[in-house]
Amino acid sequence: MGFKAYGVLLLLTALIAGAWFSLIGANANESARYNEHVATAREKAEQGVVTEVLSHYRSALQMNPTHEIAVELMDFSKINQDPAGYKSVLREVIGFFPTEALGYERLTSVYIDEEDYESAFEVFEAAGRNEVTSDELRASYASIRYVHEIGTYAYDDVRTFHRGDVAAVYTRGSWSFMEAVGRTRGDNYTEAYSFYGNYAPVVIDGVPQFVNRRYQTVLIATKADYVSYGTLDENVFPAKQRNGRTVFLNTSFDPVLGGTEFDHASSFANGLAGVQQVDGVWKILTPGGVQVGEDYTKIAENEGGVVYSAERYFAAPDAKYRMYDGDGTQVGSLEFEDARPFNDDGYAAVQVSGKWGFVNTDGELVIDPEYDDARSFANGLAAVQQGEYWGYVSESGDIAIEPRFLGALDFSESGTAFIKRGDGDRVGKEPAWYFLQLTRSKV
Repeated sequence: MGFKAYGVLLLLTALIAGAWFSLIGANANESARYNEHVATAREKAEQGVVTEVLSHYRSALQMNPTHEIAVELMDFSKINQDPAGYKSVLREVIGFFPTEALGYERLTSVYIDEEDYESAFEVFEAAGRNEVTSDELRASYASIRYVHEIGTYAYDDVRTFHRGDVAAVYTRGSWSFMEAVGRTRGDNYTEAYSFYGNYAPVVIDGVPQFVNRRYQTVLIATKADYVSYGTLDENVFPAKQRNGRTVFLNTSFDPVLGGTEFDHASSFANGLAGVQQVDGVWKILTPGGVQVGEDYTKIAENEGGVVYSAERYFAAPDAKYRMYDGDGTQVGSLEFEDARPFNDDGYAAVQVSGKWGFVNTDGELVIDPEYDDARSFANGLAAVQQGEYWGYVSESGDIAIEPRFLGALDFSESGTAFIKRGDGDRVGKEPAWYFLQLTRSKV
């Protein structure tokens, strides 16, 4: 190696060494400043000098975010600041530690104490987006998940929410519609049924027809001799005649299935309908009139005229109900004294040995029969009756809303339902139905 090259090497070595020592020095200075901020914050905390304490803790966290310092900052703020200031600090801590439960736990606790549940749920959602969870967060969420409010307006009669989140309500002598978000729409119907999708059947001045989601009258045949229509799905709907029997019509009001009259017929919701023939035999049919499964003595149907949902139906080939798939094949081996059809999600209510419990789509009991009556799950909750009163149970089998109502119907997707109160709210009148809304819009 030549002298010149050797000199260059020495120079580079010296420069690197200098940079290294400078870095060490800078780190030492940084550490000293950090320690100074922490020491000053603690010193001023003893004196309660709020502004300086917060400033020094924040500076320390910016230099080296540690849980120890974050906890000290939160503890000081909780004691020495008003709620708004404390919440602001907690949000800062979440900013420093977005993937730690630390700040989320404290902030949700504050909002729950203030009964500001919407803000608490927003924090839960933020934690969820960052995949943060803890036993404390889960417990806090569970404590407010089913907090609810009951409206003050009374209805004489109501229909439950179905797919479509718009239910029919009756008051002052006529029917109208209640949207699941709490808005009343349409009015002066002689009869009305809840929406199932985009249409709802109504009767106006003796003429059955449908209304759309804008509450405009559609699909009307003023000279057709029918008294009511059922749920419209698969472009087919059941129409009840004046003789009490039912035929199926398409949206052009032409008879389908050869114009066959049935003693009773459900809708073709989800592709299958249940029909009772004049001899009392029940069958499951496709819109093309093809029978699925065998003949039955009875079929489970809900208030919306739906027998087939979640790719399952309940029917009784003899005295007991069984569960079947869309091909008419029995699912599971269990038999039931009574059953309610599945909704679009959750478990179905079934009666076993005089009590009601719940089964999944595999035909397995998932909540033991222990209730006096029950409705199938809808949007995460199911109405159950214990003694005289109704409440709601969650899919874990836990009571979500204590039984204290004289009636309870299905929850909508928006976290609302109808319950019947019997607390003397209407002196001299029958108990009425009221609008119940979870504090959080989603169950």
